[in-house]
Parts: sequence; structure tokens; C-alpha cells
Amino acid sequence: MRKQIRMNFSRNGKTHSIDVLIYLPPKGTASRPVPAFLGLNISGNHTTQADPGIRITDQWLPNRFDGVVNNRATEASRGTKTSRWPAEELVAQGDALVTAYCGDIDPDLHDGFTNGVHALYAPPKANE
Repeated sequence: MRKQIRMNFSRNGKTHSIDVLIYLPPKGTASRPVPAFLGLNISGNHTTQADPGIRITDQWLPNRFDGVVNNRATEASRGTKTSRWPAEELVAQGDALVTAYCGDIDPDLHDGFTNGVHALYAPPKANE
């Protein structure tokens, strides 16, 4: 079972979202909460599986990644990192997989922290 959750953050009139992708064992197969493997991915949730139902990130990405054009993900990047995210194997053994694109939290773009969740907070003061 696949779930996609969009976590929305807001502060002082600014908003930001982080998409979380979760794969769980089928409903009714577990008699208790299941262990979950949690990890940030570096190229978008859509790269972890070839599943066409996974939203393609609209956040900034480095052009060096497969299927990225002008720092934006394209359909060609879907499923390019499946070997690193064994969702089927984990679910088959009764575990869950949870991931989010690290660029949803803060893009690897040196812009003085004006993107990502940093933009919702005042910049740190010197010596803090």
C-alpha cells in the first residue's frame, strides 16, 4: 500500500510543503504496528520507485541527476533510484518504507536560505 502525505508548514504568511512517501504492508496483514525504515532521498520521491502514481517533485534539483532538465525533474527521472529503495522487499517482510526528498526540506541551492523551510524563519544572528 502506497501513501503520499503532503506536510504543510506556514509562518508569517509564508508556506512550504514537504511530500512524504510511505509504503506499508497491506491492510490487515499486520497484527501490530510495523517497523519502518526512514530515509531522505536526494533526487525526489518519484525516483525511488517506477510507480506512475508518485508525484514528481516540483522542487529544484541538480542538473547532474538523470532526467533533470533546467533543475526540474521530468518523467524520465521516474524510478531511476529503485535499486537503493527496496520497497517491495521491505513490505514483503512486514516492514514499512518512509522517505522524503531532502530538497523539499532545503534545496542544495546556495541562496542564503530563502528556499525550503528556512524561508519560514528569521536567519540566524551572528554568533548563534
